[in-house]
Amino acid sequence: MNKNKFYIGITGIAVLAILLLFFVPKYMATENLNYTGRVIDKNVEKIEVIHFHGTRQCNTCIAVGKLAEEAINENFKFDVASGKISFEHINIELPENSELVEKYGVIGASLWIGVYTKGGFHPEENVDVWYKIGNPEEYKNYLTDLLVKRFKGDFS
Repeated sequence: MNKNKFYIGITGIAVLAILLLFFVPKYMATENLNYTGRVIDKNVEKIEVIHFHGTRQCNTCIAVGKLAEEAINENFKFDVASGKISFEHINIELPENSELVEKYGVIGASLWIGVYTKGGFHPEENVDVWYKIGNPEEYKNYLTDLLVKRFKGDFS
């Protein structure tokens, strides 16, 4: 009797495996998906979002960094956990940050997106966020949409 249950269990697993093999959507085998189901271009290895600031910050500078951090933590938590995206607040006046400041070409308070691809490093300063801090939801949606585009390899 136990032998029959074993064979029934094995048969059930085999049938399930065959069903999965034939009914898994075709795109799952061809697209590179992150944990949230967003498509990631196979050339995009990692994205850094960095809020560069000085030692003394105005309310606007603080808001730019705070809203960016919130957008990433709310909309990319699995990507943060997997290391596909990171966020940092970096004080440009501290000597220990000089190498990173030079790498990005930072000259003042700013929000930068650095995309690492198999073809190299692509830094971009985003000035549009400064005009969106009055509407936090618009800011977060804008930044989220932009980062999704970067994950897809769209740099336009």
